[in-house]
Amino acid sequence: MNPKRLSLVSSAVLLAGLVSIWSGWQGNGKVMLGYPVTATSMQFCGSVSGMLAFLGLLGLSAGILLMIAAMIWSLVSE
Repeated sequence: MNPKRLSLVSSAVLLAGLVSIWSGWQGNGKVMLGYPVTATSMQFCGSVSGMLAFLGLLGLSAGILLMIAAMIWSLVSE
C-alpha cells in the first residue's frame, strides 16, 4: 500500500473514531474567541460511555498509528 492510500485510510479511521465519540457525547462544549489571542478559550464538559467510547478510542489510536506509519513510509520511500 502506498503512502497516499495509507494516509487516506488513516484519515478515514480517525474520522470514524471522532464520529463515534461525538455521537455518544453527553454534555456540552464552548469555544470563545477573543482579541488578543490569549483571550481565546475552549471548554468541554461531558462524557461518553459504553461501546461508543471503546470504538472511538480504538479508532483514534489506530488512526494515529496509521498516520505515523504513512509519514514514515513517505519519508523512507523518497
